[in-house]
Amino acid sequence: MADPLPRQAARPIRRLSRAIVLRFWWRTERSHFEEGVVREVAEETGVTVEVERLTGVYKNMARGIVALVYRCHPTKGEVRPTTESVRVKWITADGVTSRMAPAYAVRVLDALDGGAASRAHDGRHLLPETPLSPGQTWVLR
Repeated sequence: MADPLPRQAARPIRRLSRAIVLRFWWRTERSHFEEGVVREVAEETGVTVEVERLTGVYKNMARGIVALVYRCHPTKGEVRPTTESVRVKWITADGVTSRMAPAYAVRVLDALDGGAASRAHDGRHLLPETPLSPGQTWVLR
């Protein structure tokens, strides 16, 4: 049976023009999204963060997964591997572009840029935006 509880994904932490990219899931029955982001970042990196804001909503059309991306800033701690991570380090925007598929790199770049975005992808590449005609409405399922 499919798990009826919603799950969220969160990325990245911002530090000037560098980011730590995290990929994780959690259940939301006991916390707000932002509380989950703070908890998971600390567990994965050893860094305590403050959530600035939501910077993007990204839908993987092939898998039906919606990822929420938050921009954060560190408040204390040093980046280090934990029992829940193998390797943790700051990477630049150029590093994000060279190491990640476009559909995932754009999430971090959008957050570093400070804008807000809503995008769809096929699991690897961004899908072209389709403008709505007057009177049209999108329904996400």
